[in-house]
Amino acid sequence: MMKRVFNLFLLGMSLFFCFSLMAQQTSKTKAAVKPGNSKKIFLPPVYLGKSNLNGGVIKKRTFDSLLKQGISAHDSLGNKYRIVGFDFIYAERSLYEDSVGNDQILTDFQSQFCKGDTLDASITFSDEETKSIYERTKWGDTAYFDRIRLFPLPGNKIFPTIDTLPILGRNMKFIITR
Repeated sequence: MMKRVFNLFLLGMSLFFCFSLMAQQTSKTKAAVKPGNSKKIFLPPVYLGKSNLNGGVIKKRTFDSLLKQGISAHDSLGNKYRIVGFDFIYAERSLYEDSVGNDQILTDFQSQFCKGDTLDASITFSDEETKSIYERTKWGDTAYFDRIRLFPLPGNKIFPTIDTLPILGRNMKFIITR
């Protein structure tokens, strides 16, 4: 008798959980269908230098030459944007040896906020102690351009009014090859 009551209790609880899960899923689909929830966020594309490269695998020589040009932003409608600043993160792969003598490939990260559309002088400057970014780039390294802040230029069809706050552009990630 006690076993029968326990089995009925478990059956009732499992039915309760099934119905509650079904109710949650139907409410999520109804919320997704509402016209107010279908907002799309427009992030203008950003490019390395005066090219149409906005990420992916890139050769060292090409990366260095385009990096000297800075970054630019324009969309498919011909709207241009002025870049105010961006975060540049450089992930440099290096070979290290631990205390026992085992080789390890580790990544050193360098992060810098850059004003305008070009790299900061602290990254591009070279002296006896530090190398510039152009001397340090090698295959296997990765460069990230994040939180790119930009303003629409006058005559923009998407943002017709100039706002006092910058908008964000699309992030870029480049993997350097030989």
